[in-house]
Amino acid sequence: MVPGACRNVEIEDVNIMSRVCTGDGIDIVGCEDVTLRNSFIRASDDCVCIKAASYPDPAANRNVKNILVEHCVLCNAVEIGYEVRCDEISDITFRDLDIVHCQYEGNQSGGVLTIHNADRAYIHNIVYEDIRVEDAQEKFIDIKVLDSKYSLDRSRGRVEDIFFRNI
Repeated sequence: MVPGACRNVEIEDVNIMSRVCTGDGIDIVGCEDVTLRNSFIRASDDCVCIKAASYPDPAANRNVKNILVEHCVLCNAVEIGYEVRCDEISDITFRDLDIVHCQYEGNQSGGVLTIHNADRAYIHNIVYEDIRVEDAQEKFIDIKVLDSKYSLDRSRGRVEDIFFRNI
């Protein structure tokens, strides 16, 4: 599921089970005011990924803000990145999540709660709260600014004001 360049989206009571090798469950791309709640997602890659990129449409290369992911059961990671081709990603909350398993990727990029800023975005005001993790095969938290194979912007952004509560 890939909402791209959308506003005022509510996704509720969705069940996703994917075995595609690099298949994300839900990619929220270049969106504002999105709520995902009461869902079950098992994905081979990220269960929920926040991005700004030119897919599914070039219009999705825009700022991301006011995203709430809550009351979900997940089998794999929660990611912001790698593709963050916008000026700003802000006001993202992950709350009341049960992450029952996060598999080993083996390429040094895996983790349960990750922010990988591989483009120019200023990523800030991110909250992780009331999250329970049962099984993490790789890193628990992985936050970095980097040049990667996914990078298209010439400059790198920054990451600030990340809050962890009751993890």
